[in-house]
Amino acid sequence: GLVGTLQNAKAKDCYFAGSLDGRTHAKASLCLGGVIGACTLGEIENCFSTGTIIASGSDAVVGGVVGSLSGAVLKNSYSTGLITSPSSTRSGGLAGWVRANSSTGKQSTVESCYTATSLDAETSNYDPQNNSREIIGLVAEGSTPTIKDIYYDKQLTNYRSTKYGVATSKLVSASGVEGFDASIWTFAKDQYPMIKSLSDNEAAKTSVSSIIMTEGNSLGKLAANAELHAFGNTEFFLYNNGQLAKEGHFSGIDGNVLKIKEEFGTDTLVVKNGNLGYVY
Repeated sequence: GLVGTLQNAKAKDCYFAGSLDGRTHAKASLCLGGVIGACTLGEIENCFSTGTIIASGSDAVVGGVVGSLSGAVLKNSYSTGLITSPSSTRSGGLAGWVRANSSTGKQSTVESCYTATSLDAETSNYDPQNNSREIIGLVAEGSTPTIKDIYYDKQLTNYRSTKYGVATSKLVSASGVEGFDASIWTFAKDQYPMIKSLSDNEAAKTSVSSIIMTEGNSLGKLAANAELHAFGNTEFFLYNNGQLAKEGHFSGIDGNVLKIKEEFGTDTLVVKNGNLGYVY
């Protein structure tokens, strides 16, 4: 993303918009994050990432905002887009691996954050009672981080974890999100929370664009029409025979509505703003 390793330092009011492909690196244990790869005894505050992150290998450490958080603080930050790291348990929508610092014993903190990502991570033998891979890939054994007021959109990714998951409607409410400071965040109907200090750019507007599905529907199983809310110059498309179009094979876009056709199948939804884009 922006920084490979942040140690004893602070990243504030930073964002990343684009694509990261960790498959091009031979080192399987690469720490990959939208904003920071590995944060050790540091702070990440008021940051976001939007776009696509891809990694391979069971030792990969991948997160939407930060890969590894070691005795560090992640606060008032978020991630949106697509994350693909199918072989790693240390891959999460927001942070990949959260742990105490091995040298000082200092615990990590994750507070007032959310993720609205489509995530593909390793889930064999997954324990939904004690893990929340949709947002934090893995909390290291023996670590006891402070985790407060964090959320993931369970209609985009849902491994049936019992903590932190909410419907899209809870995150796109004009009344705000519980535990989020209104002096830091902007809340508006049909858009995800946006950091005020980073709101005046097209990447931020793309990052808060939303797909609002009715209860019981999800990206993995969409049986009813959904609302598409694009902000700034953001647009939604469907892939059709290698081209961006408003008509897909099994669905179509009519204004701000994704309409499901009678025949069942899989389409690819594209979110695009200039050179920035990702798929669902």
